[in-house]
Amino acid sequence: RLADAYYAPQAAQQKVVQSRYDAVATRHYTLLEVGVRYLALVEGQARWAAYQESLKDADEIAQLTANFAKTGQGRDSDAQRAESEALFLRAAAERTQEEIGVASAELARLLDRDPALPLHPADLVPPLYDVVDPQLSLTQLVDFASANHPEMIARSADVRYQEIRLRQERMRPWLPLIAVGFSAGEFGGGSDTTQPHFGHFSPRTDLDVAAIWSLQNLGVGNRAIQNVARSAAEQAQLERRRLLDRIGREIAEAYSRIQTDRQEMVLARQRLETSLRGFQQELARARNLQARPIEVLASVNQLATARQDLVRAMVRYSQAQLQLGVALGNPPTAPTTRQP
Repeated sequence: RLADAYYAPQAAQQKVVQSRYDAVATRHYTLLEVGVRYLALVEGQARWAAYQESLKDADEIAQLTANFAKTGQGRDSDAQRAESEALFLRAAAERTQEEIGVASAELARLLDRDPALPLHPADLVPPLYDVVDPQLSLTQLVDFASANHPEMIARSADVRYQEIRLRQERMRPWLPLIAVGFSAGEFGGGSDTTQPHFGHFSPRTDLDVAAIWSLQNLGVGNRAIQNVARSAAEQAQLERRRLLDRIGREIAEAYSRIQTDRQEMVLARQRLETSLRGFQQELARARNLQARPIEVLASVNQLATARQDLVRAMVRYSQAQLQLGVALGNPPTAPTTRQP
C-alpha cells in the first residue's frame, strides 16, 4: 500500500521521538523527587543539630535557675518552668529523629536501597541551590520551557504523529495498493489420457504488476476513518495546550516560592542574629547576678525558633530551585551550590 509505505515510516519516527522524550521527562521528575527527599533528610539532620544547640542553652538556664532557687535568690516555680522548657525542646529534638528516619526511608526507596540501613546526608547544613538565573523574568522562563521541556517535545511529536496519520488516511483512497508477482520455470501442456500428451516443455518467465484502488463502503468508511484520525489530532493538540498550561503553573508557583523563600531567608538570618545577641546579653546579665535566669528563658525560645525557621527557609528555597529547574526542562544533576 503506497499510503502505508510513504507515511508509516514518518509516523514511526515521531513515535520514537515521543517515547524518547517521555523517558527523559520521567528521568527528570525522578531526579527531582530524589533531590527533594535528600534535602528533607538534610533538613531533619540540620534541625536536630539546631535543637542540640538550643538544648545546651536551655540546660544552662535551667541549671542557673535551679541554683538561684537553692540559694533563695529565685523561686522554685521558676526552676520548674525552666526545666519544663528544656524538656519541651528535648521532645521536639526527638521528633526530628522521626523525621530523619522517614526521610531516610523515602530516599532509600527511591534509590532502591535497604530502608533498614539509615542514610546520612553529606551536607551538615542545607546547601543553597541556584539552578536558575535570578535575573530572568517569569515570561522568559515560560518561553524557555515551552521550547525545551521534554514533555513539550514529546507532545509536539505526538501532534505531528497524529497529523501524519490524518494525511495518510486522506491520501489512502487516491494511492493504490501495488502488487508485484514474478514466476519462472519450465512449463508445458497436454494430458495423460488423450493426445497430445504432456510435452513441449520450455522455460517461461512472468512478471505481473497490479495497481488496485479501493474505497471502503463506497467512501463512507474512508470518511469515518478520517474523522477518527482528525479527532485524534485535535486531542493531541489539546493535550499539548493543557501541558503548556500545567508547566506554566509549575513555573509560576516555583518562581513565586523562590522569591518568597529568598526574602524569608534574609529575615530569618536577621532574626537569628538579633535573637543570638539578645540571648548573649541576657545570659551575661544573669551570670553577673544582674537579672534572674528565668528572664533569659524567652530569649532561649526565640533563638531556638529562629534557628529552626532559618533551616526550613533554606531547604524550601533549594527545593523550589530544583522544582523550577525541572519545570523548565533541565535535569537537577549539577546545580550551582553556594554555602549558606
